[in-house]
Amino acid sequence: MNHDPFTFERFAGGVLFLLTILLSGALVQAQAYKHTPEITDVDINHQDYPSRAMLVWTPHPKAVRYEVYIRGFGDAWAPAKKGGKAGWYPAEAIRWHRFFDLMPGNKYNFRIRAYNAEGVATDNSEIFRTRLGPCWAWARLLATGEYWTEANTDDPVTPPPEWAHVKNTINCE
Repeated sequence: MNHDPFTFERFAGGVLFLLTILLSGALVQAQAYKHTPEITDVDINHQDYPSRAMLVWTPHPKAVRYEVYIRGFGDAWAPAKKGGKAGWYPAEAIRWHRFFDLMPGNKYNFRIRAYNAEGVATDNSEIFRTRLGPCWAWARLLATGEYWTEANTDDPVTPPPEWAHVKNTINCE
């Protein structure tokens, strides 16, 4: 079988050119989706909901869905290998997600990642760490109207003597 070298080289060059264009387009698309969503707030100051938190983030322009991560310390939101249910969950909405049945007084880590229409995920966001106010702090809020803030407390978990009778339970019941 005799092949014309000029024709074969043109064909191979054309295939190589098309592959280069396709691969570079995919690379540009993957790089364009590198932007990681940023958590802007974890709202933990719901007077009526001491065992809930709402994660809020800036939406990614190409995202069609999100996943949120939670890990708690010392409760049901510990890692699964320790009998907990920490891990990634589908987000409720394009800008926020609510977590329920959190233990007041415990620390939590949150993360987020976005997915585009092709199913490609962004990198995980930075970890957002927070502690929910303990039940005594919610009792104090209801009695005095003063919010508890971990940042202004030397010992954020131990209640002052007048609130020591309040025990931490889910929903502070």
